[in-house]
Amino acid sequence: MAPLEPPPLERLLELGAGALTDAELLAVILSPQSEDTARNLLDGAGGIDRLLQIEPAALRSHGLDDGVVGTLAAARELVQRGLLADTVRAPMVDPNRIARYLLARYGTPDQEIVGALYLDGDGRLIAERPVFRGALGHAIVEPRQILRGAVHHQAASLIAWHTHPSGNLTPSRDDLDFTRRLSLACQLVGVRMLDHLIIGTAGQWRSIEI
Repeated sequence: MAPLEPPPLERLLELGAGALTDAELLAVILSPQSEDTARNLLDGAGGIDRLLQIEPAALRSHGLDDGVVGTLAAARELVQRGLLADTVRAPMVDPNRIARYLLARYGTPDQEIVGALYLDGDGRLIAERPVFRGALGHAIVEPRQILRGAVHHQAASLIAWHTHPSGNLTPSRDDLDFTRRLSLACQLVGVRMLDHLIIGTAGQWRSIEI
């Protein structure tokens, strides 16, 4: 009989967190619940990225107690705050890094979210502001909603973004029109529009060329 593999926590302490699968990492967080519970939870959510976006009330519907739900919510918040701290410290010049941050924050919503990142003259993040929730193709989103934040925060530049909950990263006609109008509006008020990112699901994103 093959020797039993050490439990996930023991393997984590010996080999490091990188040696564990998503299910094993989740099992450590959910301890003392089983790895089977962790795997079923991941399968039901559709992956670790989606699981970390589920609100506490919905997690309870999976049969998890308040302690476990609180642990997952706290873990998600710590990850997001860590990403934010890392983002704030350095100039936002790497689109991949910016997209990773936005994916962690907004990668699996159940509705479209439109927002902007406001940057200072050195390209560092001043503020992040979602300005609309709904569907870009079914509601009027005006450039002034984003420019208002730029003026308020005295931003030198901004990065616009919005989510595609369907996972389809192809820009719609409304996406392209909004990008064009926002770019022109930024020029008029002296704010540089650096990019417009589409945030999809499962780690996918796309830049709309300005």
